[in-house]
Amino acid sequence: MILVQASFVAHLIIRRFLPVICFSLIPRNSFLLYFVVLVPETGVFKRYAGDWRKSCFYQSHLLFTSTMAAQGYPFSRKMETEMNLRRLKYFVKIVDIGSLTQAADVLHIAQPALSQQLATLEGELQQQLLIRTKRGVTPTEAGNILYAHAQAILRQCDQIHSAVNNAGQSLTGQVSVGLAPGTAASGLALPLLQAVRKQHPGILLYLNENFGTALGDLVLNGRMDMAVFYGSGMTSGLSSQPLIKEDLYLVGAHSVPNPGKYVELSDVAKLNLFMPRSHNVTRRLVDDAMAVRRLSANIIGEIESSATLTAAVASGLGVTILPESAARAMTGPAKAWMSCISGPVIQVPLSLCVSETLALSQEAMAVKKILLSLVFEQTAPVIEPMLVAS
Repeated sequence: MILVQASFVAHLIIRRFLPVICFSLIPRNSFLLYFVVLVPETGVFKRYAGDWRKSCFYQSHLLFTSTMAAQGYPFSRKMETEMNLRRLKYFVKIVDIGSLTQAADVLHIAQPALSQQLATLEGELQQQLLIRTKRGVTPTEAGNILYAHAQAILRQCDQIHSAVNNAGQSLTGQVSVGLAPGTAASGLALPLLQAVRKQHPGILLYLNENFGTALGDLVLNGRMDMAVFYGSGMTSGLSSQPLIKEDLYLVGAHSVPNPGKYVELSDVAKLNLFMPRSHNVTRRLVDDAMAVRRLSANIIGEIESSATLTAAVASGLGVTILPESAARAMTGPAKAWMSCISGPVIQVPLSLCVSETLALSQEAMAVKKILLSLVFEQTAPVIEPMLVAS
């Protein structure tokens, strides 16, 4: 009888009081506490604890695990996954800002702790991810690869949370859209804002006007949902949906002789040209067309800025080649004429581009549908549409 009572008392102490005493007496940053909380996971106390999840031991376990999570101790597959997601968020923020110190301030975490998280991530991947310099940090080749994948993972996690939380409710969240300046779609900014506001008031629309190369990079790294710019299927990692085709036009100031409604490509080769660099789709199309005819463009300046290009053309120093809608947009500010290039006619596709690897959220799909309908409405009277998807 005495042995039974002693066994019961020992069982009660182990089950109810010992964990609480350990948790109270051992400092929270002590590795001993880490061992104590791991005991039920190893099964040492399971024959005593029974339904231990209902005990104060389990409450202590929960409190401690949350504390240890902030310090980077992985003690279960679930927590290890959570920590990896947290490290990915930290890594993305460091790359975005370019400084460990500033990233630590933004993330509200001590810099040594942030450096430790980065070191742990590099240890897991067995790769150096960042190069540290006096000016800050820059990603290595491996770091750039991780950055792109981390953007995709974190974005998909956000989409999951948004989809689950908004199940059965109206669409809410942010959608980002890029529009290349001077394109047939650049005038859609206000109509798109109005249509999205009317049909989906819970969606916050972010618009970015930039050149196609920059917009493509933003879509590729997951910082933009979709973009409309010239080109079709020329960038790896992007899925392009052609919307319309536009003829290329020669644009020049009135101080430069106007060739008339049409101009031969051979005559264009004799003029001083302002063009973007070779990565630009318009430049590539012009270079290819001239190469076929054994011609060479006389390029006197490479300009990426729309404002600078307009000023350069207006000065009369040279002419430029643009898609029809961009050419029309320049004729007023530059006081210029425009002439369609023939022999041959060169056409450039205007496309809606999204990432091949990042799925669009429901909100982004809704905005995409509105954008496509607006592109068709705006361009159909002027330019023959190639393809418009619903």
